[in-house]
Parts: sequence; C-alpha cells; structure tokens
Amino acid sequence: MDVLTLLTDDHDRARDLFRRYRGGGGLTGLVKRVTGAVEARQQRDALKKVCDELDVHAQVEEEIFYPAVRGTGDPELAKLVEEGLREHATAKRRIAALRARADEAENLATEVDELESCVEHHASEEENEMFPRLERVMPDDRRAALAREVRARKKALVPRAGAAAGRPTGSRRVTARGRTAGTSAKTPSRARTTRAKRARARKTRGRARKRA
Repeated sequence: MDVLTLLTDDHDRARDLFRRYRGGGGLTGLVKRVTGAVEARQQRDALKKVCDELDVHAQVEEEIFYPAVRGTGDPELAKLVEEGLREHATAKRRIAALRARADEAENLATEVDELESCVEHHASEEENEMFPRLERVMPDDRRAALAREVRARKKALVPRAGAAAGRPTGSRRVTARGRTAGTSAKTPSRARTTRAKRARARKTRGRARKRA
C-alpha cells in the first residue's frame, strides 16, 4: 500500500466519525440532527474515537512521514510540512479542550465543529497539495516502505484489536473446529460430559443386576 493512500484513509475515518457525532450520514442522520435525536452516548463514543484517531495520525506523521517528506529536499514540500505541524498543534489544543469536557459531549457541537474545520483544512491541503507533489518526487517503492513503517507504528500505538472492538481479552469465541477459543483444549464439551454420565449410569445398573 502507498503511504498516501494510508493517510488519506485516516482522513476519511475522521470524517466518518465527525458525521457519526452528528447522527450519521444520509437522510437518517439529517433527521436526527434536525430533531436533536442524536444519543448522548453515540456522541461521546464518536468524540472519543475521533480524538484517539487524530492523536495517532498526528504522531505517525510527525515521527515518520514528515521527516521523509523533508528528506526529499523539495522546498515547497518543506513549507507544507511546516504548515502541517502548525495545524497539528492547533488540533491538539482543541482535542485537549474537548477531552477535558468529554462527559458533556452532547453540548460540545460548536467546539466539535471548530475541530472538524481545522482537521478538514489540514486533510484537504495534504490531499490536494502535499500528496500530489510528493507522488511526483518520491519513488513508489519508498512510499510503499513508508506505508509499512506507518502501519507498524500505528499498530504499536493503538489498543489490541480485540480490546478496541469492545471484546474483553480472553473472551470466548467459537473456532472452526467448534471448540471455544480462550478456554483450555482439555475442557470437556457438553456432549462428552453427557456421554460419560450415561456410561457411568450403565455400569451402575450392570453392577446392580449382578448383585441381584
């Protein structure tokens, strides 16, 4: 995967989460916004997720992507990196302010709008100016290598997939063989237990008949 595609996907996830904060896209989302029917829980969840996504995105850009962009030696790209860093700083301040009031997420529409505007300006500038120029000056294999670095760093920064999806660590799930994962392979199944009970019952009846 090209690092430019990877970072654009990050931007799109943030856009989707901002929409979710407002009730979602399409006609259903519009009705929810107009009627004020967006659940507070949904807003808190979307706000937390978008702040977490933006934190990780900014960190991998600052640690890996921007240094590589500077490394091209292109003066115009260097200017765009500096502007990107300033925009990151603004977004981080807004994120910190929103996190401080996370419990009242349903009352933060104006503040969320301001963060979204900041993020959209930043994302659009990268997608329309920085990324096309970088595509011209940086070889494909270098961009692919950067994508691998960014993905590995993101994996180290975000929670494990199971926990992120809301599934407790060690939770049970059925495997292809029908055994419950997260439990010992030696744990007897219900069917084996039932068969064992029946066998013991037959032996008991047999001994009873012999004694009779």
